[in-house]
Amino acid sequence: MKSFDLEKELNKKITPKRMRSWRWPTCVSAIPKNHIQGFADIQNPSLGDVALAQVISIGSHINIEQTLGGPLSIFPGTVLVGSFANRYAPDVFEGVIPDELDDSLEIDLLNAGGVFGKVISRNSAKGVPTKLKLLGFLKNKDGKIINTLDYSFKTKKNVAEKKKKKVIVVTGTSMNSGKSNTAKAIVYALTSSGHSVVAGKVTGSAAKKDIWLMKTAGATDVCDFTDFGYPSTYLLSQDQTFELFWNIFSFLTEKCEKDGYIVLEIADGILQRETEFLLGNPKIKELIDYLVFSCCDSLSAIAGVERISNKFGLEVCAVSGPAANSPLGLREMKTSLKEMPTFNNMILDVNAIIDVFTETTKKEKEAIIIPEVISKN
Repeated sequence: MKSFDLEKELNKKITPKRMRSWRWPTCVSAIPKNHIQGFADIQNPSLGDVALAQVISIGSHINIEQTLGGPLSIFPGTVLVGSFANRYAPDVFEGVIPDELDDSLEIDLLNAGGVFGKVISRNSAKGVPTKLKLLGFLKNKDGKIINTLDYSFKTKKNVAEKKKKKVIVVTGTSMNSGKSNTAKAIVYALTSSGHSVVAGKVTGSAAKKDIWLMKTAGATDVCDFTDFGYPSTYLLSQDQTFELFWNIFSFLTEKCEKDGYIVLEIADGILQRETEFLLGNPKIKELIDYLVFSCCDSLSAIAGVERISNKFGLEVCAVSGPAANSPLGLREMKTSLKEMPTFNNMILDVNAIIDVFTETTKKEKEAIIIPEVISKN
């Protein structure tokens, strides 16, 4: 790997030609490259600080999700831009922004979206994280470290009236419980039947694949927390979490047609800290017209519906995810949830889905063609 001497680099301007060889993951997609003017001294990182790092060794992450979409392979020696944040991922890693950096300047790649930090716990079924060496922080023309929190979509504040717009919230038992495919199925069904839909992801770690999935399903506008400056939402304060929610909601409300739908995915599961913040907030609860629960098995469905009712006072309108994709699983679920609507999020049965969210007439149903193929997304 090519050597890098920060002391020699501090007084040099970074040229566009040099930046062409760097990799640019999702979490820094909002940073204009012409804002990057040089390197700053190494210091203890803060949420959103943008830095340059070089891959030391490949672990669990062998790709990054590049800003233009799709995976890009990385190798020992690859140089990439990223930003510091925390990550909550029980299936992979828990990672945090280190309080201080040691002399080795070794850090971990926490996700494919380019989040930098230090792993503090990991799933034993997964390998070690991909290791990076921090080369330096990136600064702007004023000498300030570039931070993703300084780059955000602009939106009107205090959009409290949703008028006739209907709000659908998708949550689940955990990460990888089918939430994004459930949101995709909802968006596809509604748009296929002539409704206008906008969609967003409120919490998680930087990765655009989920909202791109909603976009390809037919949502006219999409956004997520990275569009408002956050590489990740884990360990945000309550106030930060609520402010972020209202920014996303306000942005989508502005984009949504008068009688349209707003579909919002909340990452991870109902035991997760920020999810509990959101589902426990009285003003947010008032906005929710439909709450869909996505889960992997029938027991999760039964327990999750009960917990949502008891802890948050919310009613689940439908269950989806892997639990609802199996006839046997459905039979198990219906032993306790006899009247609960369910839909398969992989076979896009438009009629079954829109029945949950609309008062569709028989004539409208007959005009809808139901795909017979299984989605591979």
